[in-house]
Amino acid sequence: YQVNRPRLALGAADEAAYRCALQRVWADRSEWDALRINERPIDDVEVDIIPRFASEHRLLLRQMPCLECPYLDLTMSWDSYFAGRSSKFRKDIRAAERRLAGQGAVAMRQFASVAEVEEGFRIMLEIQAHSWKHAAGIGLSQSERYREYCRALALRLARQGQCRILVLYCGEQPVAGTIAIMDDRVYYGMEIIHDERYASASPGVLLACRQFQDIF
Repeated sequence: YQVNRPRLALGAADEAAYRCALQRVWADRSEWDALRINERPIDDVEVDIIPRFASEHRLLLRQMPCLECPYLDLTMSWDSYFAGRSSKFRKDIRAAERRLAGQGAVAMRQFASVAEVEEGFRIMLEIQAHSWKHAAGIGLSQSERYREYCRALALRLARQGQCRILVLYCGEQPVAGTIAIMDDRVYYGMEIIHDERYASASPGVLLACRQFQDIF
């Protein structure tokens, strides 16, 4: 399980697809000053395509080595992994669980089929309406175009068995949600949001923790 390794594309390398995407980014160049792409393996196709694109568009490019991407050892049990975290982390997670459970039974639901992902995405938008991200206009609230892109991507990958939506409930109320993508042996968290009305119980952190447990 690799953590925080972003990608510009999933699946087999297709230079035409990269070109199309990079041209779209270039068309919106008035909206950005610099692009930063972290943690690409030296033999990754992106490491070859991006410098050529930068050269063709007379962009300054800096490449530098960075630390290897962290990962989780899934050969151990969840209990062993959790026991190896700091005492403060374990205490904080348990305290958050108690705070949320004090308002209703806590449960996580998975949405995996195409129809379920469609329903899960609708629930994500309900949570987003009460999220700090909505007020800030980021994530799924940044534009209708971006929301439709995320929805279409989630449904397309769901048809291939590569997407699921996880929702954390407090009683009957959805309080946090995340869109997850699987590509080969890599698991990506595409979006995570929580209902600000339950912020004192850190539902987003609880969902991330349960997501890790589910992966184990």
